[in-house]
Amino acid sequence: MVLPFQIPEPVFYSDIPTAPVQTFCAWLSTGGIMAAPEESRWWNFDVSSLMVLVGETEEQKYREAGRSVIEAFAATPVAGAQTYLKSYEFLGGQGGVQYFSPYGMKWAPLRNPKLENAIHKTRLLEDGNFTHLRIASRCSMGRQAPNRQLILTWLWVAFTWLSFAAIISFCVYAPHTTWVSLVTCITYTGWSVILRLVECFVLVPASHTRIFGPDNTDAVFILGRDKAGILLEGRREDIKRWTSSSLVYRNITSTARETLQAFTRVGTALVLLLVFAAVPNGSTSDQLAFIMLNLLGQINTLVALRLNAMCCMAIWVVEARETPRDRTTVYAHLIRRFAHLDQAWITKSGILPDTPAWDKWKVDILRPENGNADPKALYNEIRSDELRNRGDGMAETDGWQGKTCITPTSTTTTELVDEA
Repeated sequence: MVLPFQIPEPVFYSDIPTAPVQTFCAWLSTGGIMAAPEESRWWNFDVSSLMVLVGETEEQKYREAGRSVIEAFAATPVAGAQTYLKSYEFLGGQGGVQYFSPYGMKWAPLRNPKLENAIHKTRLLEDGNFTHLRIASRCSMGRQAPNRQLILTWLWVAFTWLSFAAIISFCVYAPHTTWVSLVTCITYTGWSVILRLVECFVLVPASHTRIFGPDNTDAVFILGRDKAGILLEGRREDIKRWTSSSLVYRNITSTARETLQAFTRVGTALVLLLVFAAVPNGSTSDQLAFIMLNLLGQINTLVALRLNAMCCMAIWVVEARETPRDRTTVYAHLIRRFAHLDQAWITKSGILPDTPAWDKWKVDILRPENGNADPKALYNEIRSDELRNRGDGMAETDGWQGKTCITPTSTTTTELVDEA
């Protein structure tokens, strides 16, 4: 990095003589404060690369998931400081997960990054897993997590402070360390705590208009690949909050919002300028101290995302967790679960192929005599009867020969058959 000004060589605390004041002044006059031993310049690290090992994607997920005040006080730098230089347009955005409401009969994108993070981190949509969850009565987004998760969060924050104290001790007492490591580590960590606290108090879950029948039962389901799925049930108000409560700014004026964004961007830019200008010009020990601090920050992001997911899922009660044999079993579970609703939701959801066999199957699966029937076996039986009837209908009598000829039938590619 070429700078328009000259940065003085760092001071090495271990090089300062322990003699009287006169000797110390003589040492200063000889330029000792500006001289760095050559052996300390053997190694140089690419600090900019080490700052993005985890990447800004994980940091943005952590921001969107919403941090508690406890998490904000973690003594670690943010893993992706460059994300704070960009706009806040990610607020209120939709994720990649979609859900369907049998009660509302519509698909919608999941707009709660906290729940989406919990789904991914706990692997609820892992191939072959079907999970039925129910939110406890009167639980909402504002409820605190159970004591176990809070204790784990407190323990992790305490560990970050102990680790930070160890790194600062290294900056002060390790050989060949200078003011570079001490200043950059304290500044970077302090500014990161400020950033997290600002967002913690300014960004809040989006509020909703009046919900009709907030205490009525509601449910949504999310389908993954290879028999994976999640069924969420609870009060209508809770389901609404857990599926659409993305982060938004607290009720502040546009001027205050723009001022806040300018404050975070300018402050972050200055801190990054200090880091990129000072650390590469420090000693090897300085760079090593900063690397340890940066790795701690990246580990904090990964661990905090996991703890955030645990706190989120602790509010939900696992009603059932199954490993379905095929996709047809998943469809049967959903249809039987919502048998009391208007069955038009099946057509609007589009989960079943639009064929006569599937139309008959979704009716027969609800018959009392098929309550314990295997869904896949029932479909195969219906499909076999359909092919048999089709073959009988296409039988033609050849009057000239006086023989019966059966015209071969073939299944067209437009008919969708269960792939499970």
